[in-house]
Amino acid sequence: MSTTDRIALYAFVVTALAFLFPLAQSAWAALFPERPLALSVRVERSPCTTPWLLTPGNEGLEEGFKTAQDGQYLRWEKEGRIVRSGSVVAGVLARGTVDDAVVVRDISITVTGRDAPVPGKAMQSGGCGTDDPPEFLVVDLDELPLNRPVSVSYLQNSPTQAAAREARKKLGDPISLPVQVGRDSVYSFFLTGRTLRYDTRWIATVTWWDGKADHTDRIDNDGQPLRATGAAR
Repeated sequence: MSTTDRIALYAFVVTALAFLFPLAQSAWAALFPERPLALSVRVERSPCTTPWLLTPGNEGLEEGFKTAQDGQYLRWEKEGRIVRSGSVVAGVLARGTVDDAVVVRDISITVTGRDAPVPGKAMQSGGCGTDDPPEFLVVDLDELPLNRPVSVSYLQNSPTQAAAREARKKLGDPISLPVQVGRDSVYSFFLTGRTLRYDTRWIATVTWWDGKADHTDRIDNDGQPLRATGAAR
């Protein structure tokens, strides 16, 4: 191929790409539209805020437990070497990604499993200090049905959740819905699930409206249900 032919070919390819690229972008956007709401979830693991239980056979972790990094707690948890004792706390941040605001309509809690409490040695280091987010929901998981979502509005009024509401008052304001979230705004809250009687697994679901339909996002622990155990007897 001559130099002239090569130049002509390169020019054709560049022109074709310049034409096709916007079409490809449009096709990609149609197939994978941007979600108007982005959720970030952080499950508390620091012993400053989380009471842990060393499961039997893992007492050797005690020496370096309080100085471990977040990733180490996550590995130990996935390996079953530590379990949250009594409660688990998840911090959630909802951020708008498009110009039109979306409406967070509901947060529901679902207990997905119950077993006998896990034995072990309690580990906690208090007094580390923490920044309080603006809104909280504390839930007594032992009072919820199994495998049935329970709305935040019920939890904030049910007589069976009275003790949880009293505990929430010590932390800050209650969750107040509905709330609008736009591109330049965020909505943050903490969820605390408490258990006294069981080894309990649970998830939360956020329901939001984009102006056309309802959508849901799941809150969990790195793909697994949130988990805490009561004290073994």
